[in-house]
Amino acid sequence: MNDAEKNSREIEIMSEENSEVNGKIDNVPESDVAPEQFGFQSEHSSENRYRERLMRLQAEFANYKKRVANERVELSDLFRSQIIAKLLPVLDDFDRLIEHSDGDTQGVSNGIKLIHQNLKFTLEAQGLSQIKSVGEQFDPNYHEALLVENDETKPDGVVVEEWRKGYLFKEKLLRPAQVKVNKIKS
Repeated sequence: MNDAEKNSREIEIMSEENSEVNGKIDNVPESDVAPEQFGFQSEHSSENRYRERLMRLQAEFANYKKRVANERVELSDLFRSQIIAKLLPVLDDFDRLIEHSDGDTQGVSNGIKLIHQNLKFTLEAQGLSQIKSVGEQFDPNYHEALLVENDETKPDGVVVEEWRKGYLFKEKLLRPAQVKVNKIKS
């Protein structure tokens, strides 16, 4: 049971107790018994105590909501900082490539390929996976058809070309692949 449910239950119990006490007091003539005999100062002080308790509970709940909102922001920042920290080696690789490229196009090309591999490995380690497209049956859940080709030599509904790769993050679609699909006219 969380704090809000406990507080709600306490208020219900206090309300029931208040109703019972008020019912007993109503049955006794005021001239016979004074409220002070039962430990009550007056009916108003009991109401004030409940009112104060309710106000405290409302303030506690408002503080709880603020604390949860702040924790969400902090958690989001923590996740982002962890991702950025894992991408910093790729940034370092680009810095080294730029620093050491003296017109050597083959060296630059090899450096870019290595950086690409490093970035891909880093992202895959975090749960990223590429959607297979070319040669696969078109699936609107994973592919976005930009063009249709009419080639009788290729199977119907198969992806024949990919313009932009699609990705999944832990089996959830992050971005669909943009593709060209073969459609045989009937």
